[in-house]
Amino acid sequence: MLSVFQTRFQRLETALNTLVESVAAYNPSISAADALVAADEDLDESLEQRALHHSLSSLI
Repeated sequence: MLSVFQTRFQRLETALNTLVESVAAYNPSISAADALVAADEDLDESLEQRALHHSLSSLI
């Protein structure tokens, strides 16, 4: 599970860096913004799955 989080955090970081670089170059990239949103949604999904797993595990 840790490797999934590491991969998704890395994807989020890369997407954010790409967007920041495009804005800093005075050429904001729509595709970089879309990639950041997608990476954020993937990470959010992983966190929700982890929370669900954790809550189910505590019931047992």
